[in-house]
Amino acid sequence: QKKTFVLAMMDIDHFKEINDGHGHRIGDNVILCASKWIGDSVRGSDLVARYGGDEFALLLVDTNLKTAEQRLSVVVNDVANRSYVYSGRNGKMEIRFTVSCGLAEFSNGDTADHLIQRADEALYDAKKVRNQVCSRKKSRFGGLF
Repeated sequence: QKKTFVLAMMDIDHFKEINDGHGHRIGDNVILCASKWIGDSVRGSDLVARYGGDEFALLLVDTNLKTAEQRLSVVVNDVANRSYVYSGRNGKMEIRFTVSCGLAEFSNGDTADHLIQRADEALYDAKKVRNQVCSRKKSRFGGLF
């Protein structure tokens, strides 16, 4: 049986504004909060890791691109409907934020670099609009579409 997996790259939209407006300590807490929300929303067999800065890499095993798009669209929507709350100088502060997500499914002949590149390109597409999931497929002719 052929095993499939999808690499997802996800990052927090407008994160610099959170850091600038609330400070780096709160920005770090937002990253922790996002990682918890994302980690809690995937299966135990999936892997969520901080890739760098405010970006996460998710490895969704035994999953195809269509299923991953559906599942992660729910995650993206869930994050957008939640808030990170903390006590600030002026009392209770609430930060609402969104995430964008790029997906690529492993194809025969892919290297890790090719897979990461496709997921990154899909994330770049998602960041153009924000708060959405985009994917990049590998065509049978070797190019991207």
